[in-house]
Amino acid sequence: MLHNGTTQLFDYWNAVKGNRTAPLRSEIAPAAISSILPSTFILHQDDTGQMVFRLAGTALCLLFSEELKGKPFDHLLDQDDRNLMRRTLSSLQTEMVAVVLQLEGTSERGRSVQIEALLLPMMDEEPRILGCLHTMDMPYWIGAEALMSLTISNLRIIDAGKELISLHNRPAVALSQRKAAPQPFQSNNKFAVLQGGAMLGAKQAPRVATRLQKPNLVILPGGRS
Repeated sequence: MLHNGTTQLFDYWNAVKGNRTAPLRSEIAPAAISSILPSTFILHQDDTGQMVFRLAGTALCLLFSEELKGKPFDHLLDQDDRNLMRRTLSSLQTEMVAVVLQLEGTSERGRSVQIEALLLPMMDEEPRILGCLHTMDMPYWIGAEALMSLTISNLRIIDAGKELISLHNRPAVALSQRKAAPQPFQSNNKFAVLQGGAMLGAKQAPRVATRLQKPNLVILPGGRS
């Protein structure tokens, strides 16, 4: 988990459930997670069997520039990922496991933003899911341009009854390589290139210098947009 809000919700859910597979819906206290409520949501199963938004925080409605209540959760995703999401939601309810997703959101003007989502089962008379969705940074255009679709980059299923609570920065399972891998920098002996950087919202990765023969110049990635 890369975003502090994701970890906060998971830790709260895990503490409330104790040794059970999931907490009761009635045990979830909004006041206990007030700092992340705008990015939090609850899904429930409608008459057609779809998992739809029962509640959605204001930050989520702002991202998509619409009221999400009643909308199927999988409809937020690109057509190619909707079947996978429906299977994931079904497995989450039957196996009572948590799911962490790394997503890429695309706006109506083609801009993109990295997103982390968390889905957590709850016990109730009907299937319900507690979740949150956070952008890894906050581009200036958020709120002015609606997100039109999300694509799944990575997905991780967590059996909270078997895994350790400390899940910070654990590796996810890559579902596809939608972007070409960056080519290694070709350098001569006059340069030392520093590799580093991390997604906003996560801990900044340390910069490590590549050792070359007698470097005369050090290049640091950066600059202003």
